[in-house]
Amino acid sequence: MKTRILALMFLTACSWNNSQSSKKFLFNPFSFLGNSWSCEKTHKKLSERNRMSKKEKKQWVNGAEDCLKKNKIELAVFIFEKLLRESKTPRGSLKEIKKWEKTLANLAFYKVKNYEKALKYYILLLTRPLEPGEKFFIQLNVAESFFHLKKYSQALREVEKCFFKGLSIEQKKQALVLKGRIFIAEKQFKKAVELFEKQIVEFPEEENFFREYLALIYEGQKDFLSAIKELEKIQPPRSFVQQKIRRLIERQNNQPGF
Repeated sequence: MKTRILALMFLTACSWNNSQSSKKFLFNPFSFLGNSWSCEKTHKKLSERNRMSKKEKKQWVNGAEDCLKKNKIELAVFIFEKLLRESKTPRGSLKEIKKWEKTLANLAFYKVKNYEKALKYYILLLTRPLEPGEKFFIQLNVAESFFHLKKYSQALREVEKCFFKGLSIEQKKQALVLKGRIFIAEKQFKKAVELFEKQIVEFPEEENFFREYLALIYEGQKDFLSAIKELEKIQPPRSFVQQKIRRLIERQNNQPGF
């Protein structure tokens, strides 16, 4: 009789402990990490899980954000990819799909510098309904991804798609600067100069901005005199511009045979 009572007490204790552990995990799916993070263990646990409840989804988002704060980008990407897959189920929504695609694209572009992966998600996003501001931002990053991959012809084609109606001056500047950088990378310096000179006429209020880029182009060609002339046209003369002029004069004076 005593043996049966002891056995019953043991089974009851085990059942209670298992129940408490289960509740603890459901409340906090990262509880298995303890006080410190282990990317490998977290990755393994996430891999073992197939579907997530709404409550768990929120925990994964919090966990991914915590990973970003701790610069554990690889694990954050893994969690966001899982969230994207979950959003593509019947329970998901287009809003969620866009959110995770954009998050993954930006992580690949800005953090990981994996421009091929960034392109994968940005190109997907361009097939989604987008606001004009969103579309410009994504299209510009598509063009710049090709630029970083040294696919300059494709980058030029993509940056041309950035010029649609309703752009702000700042957006136009961003697209024009990228277009100029593409010309410079292809050593088409004449085209780059013509591009920025045209913008001085079109956007006189941005003259100083474009003259600084013209000076950079000339400096890159070691045409220091032309670079100095462009900087001298900037009004009012600013201290950092004057410093650049002095540096360029020094470089000009140090040229062989000067």
